[in-house]
Amino acid sequence: LHILSESAGRFVSSSLGPRRLTAACLLIVDAAAPAIKSSHEVVLPRPDMAYPRELPFRNPSTAKRRFAVRSTDPRVCTVQTREFELEADATCNIRLQCGPVELDCSQ
Repeated sequence: LHILSESAGRFVSSSLGPRRLTAACLLIVDAAAPAIKSSHEVVLPRPDMAYPRELPFRNPSTAKRRFAVRSTDPRVCTVQTREFELEADATCNIRLQCGPVELDCSQ
């Protein structure tokens, strides 16, 4: 047990008794990646320039939902709207920043 007290504008910690283990916990997480709901191809008129893009999105569910958006390659396209909530059947725009892309002809 640690007790914190304020002394002269700073916190001082004091311990009561010797330290000993009072409880233990083992946490095992078995997680799978969520299913991809949709994918989009973004065309850049000039790969050496950056372009803002917006993708329209609609919540197809009959309930309010929270969505997470990610880019498979953030060096090419970064997601500006990473998480959002939408009411049932509501729409919004997902903001992206795409490019510039360095072209590597050796591959």
